[in-house]
Amino acid sequence: MRELLSREAAGPGRQVDVAVHPASAQLPPCADPQPFLPHPKLRVPGRVAVGVRCEGAGSRYLQATVTISADYPVTRRALAAGEVLSAEMLELRHGDLGRLPRNAVLATEQAIGSELSRALPMGSPLPGNALRSVPLVARGARVRVEARAGSFVASRDGTALDNGGLGEEIRIRSEGGEILRARVSGRNLLSVDF
Repeated sequence: MRELLSREAAGPGRQVDVAVHPASAQLPPCADPQPFLPHPKLRVPGRVAVGVRCEGAGSRYLQATVTISADYPVTRRALAAGEVLSAEMLELRHGDLGRLPRNAVLATEQAIGSELSRALPMGSPLPGNALRSVPLVARGARVRVEARAGSFVASRDGTALDNGGLGEEIRIRSEGGEILRARVSGRNLLSVDF
């Protein structure tokens, strides 16, 4: 069971500790125990239930506590709503990920280039619901779409049918009237990879 939970919680730079809590009832011995997660989309760290299938004796459930220590980004200074995050605005702090808000951003790369929808005090973890993508393409804007295959690049112009931030896929209408989907790669610039 420890191996299963350690595998689920593993990641680069993470230190994982698993504490299995003894069952409150006296249970018969378990032949060939096979641990499983009853809720595959389990949020670790924290207290979790783990199932154990026992050959010929059905399943039983045990409780465990998973603690993960790792680096996570926090604000280097107080930030105002509307600011676009850059690496200089963030610093890493090491600590227990289980003490962070449920939707906290755990990797700096996920936050850089996002706009804050609300103010955050200095030293604050980054709540995912306080970040929004910065629109680099506005609906109705003239855009250029580049198709890349190795070192070959072909481009065409079109009109954006959706707003989009960096990395988002949006629809565009080509000059010939064709509707295409492409990924935002810059200001009024989209790309399609082959």
